[in-house]
Parts: sequence; structure tokens; C-alpha cells
Amino acid sequence: MPSRKPWKRRGKIDIPLPAYYAHPIVLDRMIRAIKMGRAVSVEDSLQVVKDDLKALGPHVQVTQKEYDEVVVVKPLFALMEYV
Repeated sequence: MPSRKPWKRRGKIDIPLPAYYAHPIVLDRMIRAIKMGRAVSVEDSLQVVKDDLKALGPHVQVTQKEYDEVVVVKPLFALMEYV
């Protein structure tokens, strides 16, 4: 009998964050937070991403690459009120 993968359940994939935040840019930022040592778990890395996005206001200067990422994902977090 083939063994089931731990992340697969009844044909659905379990992901360790809310589906409304499951965007490639969010996942990349979470991975970066862990690699940089700013987080040690998935929950911590999601919180780091939330905190970073909350800190970005209209007067904060960022690189063009970060701006391009933020304009895509910040509305997702704002819409869900960073829950």
C-alpha cells in the first residue's frame, strides 16, 4: 500500500497559512524571513511579513523590486485586516 504524504489529505493539499495569503510573493517573503533569521517557523514568518507590510507607509522608500511585490500583496493583507 503506498504511503500517504503528510501534506496531502483527501486530494487536497494542506498549507500552513490561510489560503487568502497563499500567493507566490507572500511565500517568497516568508522564505526570505526564515533564511535571514528573522523567523524560525511558518507562523513567525507570516507575522514578519505582516509586520513588514504594516510598516510600509507612503513615506517609506523601498527598492523597485520590493515596491512591485508590495503593490501586489499589501491589498490582500489590508482586505483581510492582517488576520
